[in-house]
Amino acid sequence: MFEKDASLPDLLEVLNVARAGLESKSVDELQRVVLRYFERVFQCSNSSYFLIENPPPQFSLERVVTRGITQEWVRLYQQHYQKQDPLVRRPIVFSDITVITLEEVVSFNKFLKSEYYNDFLKPQSIRHILTMFLKSDRQPLGAVGLFRPSYASSFTARDKAKAELIVPYLVGILEEKMLSNHIMHCAKVFESVALGWPHKGIMLLNDSLEPIYVSDEAHVLMNSLCRKEH
Repeated sequence: MFEKDASLPDLLEVLNVARAGLESKSVDELQRVVLRYFERVFQCSNSSYFLIENPPPQFSLERVVTRGITQEWVRLYQQHYQKQDPLVRRPIVFSDITVITLEEVVSFNKFLKSEYYNDFLKPQSIRHILTMFLKSDRQPLGAVGLFRPSYASSFTARDKAKAELIVPYLVGILEEKMLSNHIMHCAKVFESVALGWPHKGIMLLNDSLEPIYVSDEAHVLMNSLCRKEH
């Protein structure tokens, strides 16, 4: 699909997004950076990036970062309108679908009469929506929503092609940032538990016994042991 609907400039835009994401230091920063790039790449007026928490059959959209959307609208969405959102239905969220547009899931004549459109989207000048689902083995990790107003064109096949190309990069980067956050959280827990221990160094190993976290104190102890051996 990429060869048909996208181009070399599109590929460069995708790589720029991936590079910026890799350079981010945390999940929150990753969310902010990605949305800032998407605003230009997809020419969208506002956007959101949720993390999807809780395993199936239940799921919730949490830790949201937005551009051009107030926290009041986010609160209303989470409390009421998420249930009416046709793009976050379970058959979509837990399927192989990674990119989908509003036009693909609703009859627009009927949708324009709905409460969700008239009381939630229309007051925010949102008419066209493209959603990316970030999934690892069909397990949803996050969702990115890109929005355009009624006076703008709908998202095209080329937009979808770019989004589908970007998604695998975003999934890999998000998993790496989430793992890094988890490791740092575990390290802080171990360090707090170890306050009363005579030895202060903390080292976390993976299944292959490779170090994935070494505290400053552990570095000092290891260097001291190495000097003694020599």
